[in-house]
Amino acid sequence: MTLVKTANLVMYATGDTAVFTMTLSNSGNVTASITSIQDSLPAGFTYVSTGGGTLAPTSSPANGSSGTVTWSFSPATTLAPNASATLVFRSKV
Repeated sequence: MTLVKTANLVMYATGDTAVFTMTLSNSGNVTASITSIQDSLPAGFTYVSTGGGTLAPTSSPANGSSGTVTWSFSPATTLAPNASATLVFRSKV
């Protein structure tokens, strides 16, 4: 499994909303179970919302969270071999 995080911009100013896309890929030969995804927000960023990706977590970080944030999947979601899925979230600077 690999997890790659990309951002919609390279630089942000105070008050900007950043859109991050996390792409989870299963390069293995067996189906993977996903129970949670964790990410560290950049310094000065706070979590706003999740939506627009192919993954649908059952719980998301609280609005205004900073530091390490976690999305949970209950029951666990699965990712087939050689498949990818995305989690898109917004964060305020």
